[in-house]
Amino acid sequence: MGQKVTDSLSKCNLLNDYFSNVFTKDDGNAPRIECSQICVPPLVVPESNVFEAISALRAESAAGPDKIPSDFLMRIARSITPVLTVLFNRNISETFVPIVWKMAYVTPIFKKGSKTQPANYRPISLTCHFSKIMERIIKWHLFRYLQTYSKLEDGQHGYCPGLSTVTSLLDFYD
Repeated sequence: MGQKVTDSLSKCNLLNDYFSNVFTKDDGNAPRIECSQICVPPLVVPESNVFEAISALRAESAAGPDKIPSDFLMRIARSITPVLTVLFNRNISETFVPIVWKMAYVTPIFKKGSKTQPANYRPISLTCHFSKIMERIIKWHLFRYLQTYSKLEDGQHGYCPGLSTVTSLLDFYD
């Protein structure tokens, strides 16, 4: 540290070193949860969920490592939905996640302060849109389960539709 770097590769390596020291590395082994702790019913993805999740993509969002743009997926949503439905259900039943879905382009976004300090940037992971679609479907499934069986606390505002940090603060203050 303390040296000024000007070329793109050196800047990239500097940010990479900082981000990799600050964040944990996924070893690929998901923790096993006993059914006595929480037993969510199996997920069978209907075509309607796949189409809705594709439609929820932002047209301007950047492509990930697969280089497939979201606006392209949105334009072919009707024709690709049946194929993706089969793929998602098979991946779930076989507990398989394609390697490219686990990859991401990490882009530094400036927060505040000195632009010369790596700590003043936050990493944004650009992942494949297929993994985003699948993640959204799983989130909906889990959220429906938690709502149906009253597993959410009244003070839970994160990841809940229509709630935010503002509603959380108002709720707390009230």
